Amino acid sequence: MHPLQKLNPTNKRSTQDVEPLEVLHPFFAFENFKLLVRSHSLEQLNEIDNQFTDDLIQGKMLRSYLVFLLAKDLKLVNEQDMIKLASSIELMHEASLLHDDIEDGQRERRNNNTFWVEHGVNQAINMGDYILNSGLKPLLRLNEMSPLEAIQTYQKTVEDILKGQILEQKSLGKIINKNTYYSMIELKTGTLLKAPLYFLRPLMGIYKFENLLKAFHHLSRAYQIENDRLDFNLLENGQDFKNKIPTLPFLMLYEKSSLNLLSHKVSLQLMDQKNLEKINRNVMSQVKHEYQKFRYYCQLASEELCHSIELQFNKYFNEVLK
Repeated sequence: MHPLQKLNPTNKRSTQDVEPLEVLHPFFAFENFKLLVRSHSLEQLNEIDNQFTDDLIQGKMLRSYLVFLLAKDLKLVNEQDMIKLASSIELMHEASLLHDDIEDGQRERRNNNTFWVEHGVNQAINMGDYILNSGLKPLLRLNEMSPLEAIQTYQKTVEDILKGQILEQKSLGKIINKNTYYSMIELKTGTLLKAPLYFLRPLMGIYKFENLLKAFHHLSRAYQIENDRLDFNLLENGQDFKNKIPTLPFLMLYEKSSLNLLSHKVSLQLMDQKNLEKINRNVMSQVKHEYQKFRYYCQLASEELCHSIELQFNKYFNEVLK
């Protein structure tokens, strides 16, 4: 059954015949997009046993949805190319999560066991590599865009994500400066968030591209810092605490310390109520600052596009923006 038939039982058409996403009822547009992208992504993995793929491509798909929002803003009509680009981004993201979960010792994701817990580390590494390679397949079948340019963008995106992961692993347990922290999240988080923009760069003017590039730079910062804040508030149960990842809240926690290494014992000693409240306020202030910069540059590029992106991301920043 085609994924869209779950929403409309009378729909008997194939993926190629689906109406352009922008004409769908607004309430269903994002959900339809997710179903289409997940279906197309899993088609790239059809040679792998279902037991390995059933729980894949189940995330929020915020990054790949930016492809559609940008395409709509640019008035691009070939939704099949957009589905292919979005699938490529989702596969790239999924592969990075499989590898991240091993390195971080993450045992749960999306309320399920992580892949390595369920199938073992070796299979998780193999599957991550296979998915990463499979992300190239949709790009080879683009109709109105250059496959070569798209593949070059894919390769550069993967390269930068890996640089970020290497930098994070190198920084574990250390008190790094904030510039290093921002470089790390720019590579790990910013790279993937900007991927839709780089894929569609040949189709937009330089003014719009440069302003959106700045906008996505600040959006990715806000997104990652807020994620780090939420994890920090879990105290010793947080994944960053367990792995001694030097996120912004931890760097603020150790700001007046003479130590140059993160310590579980010292972190717990410093985590008194007064410190936690102060750090929480300061980090939320930084998130809000980055998000306001995102809005400023995004509105310079396109107010309508900015509004569409905010509709998807605002709920993630509810606590900060209220």
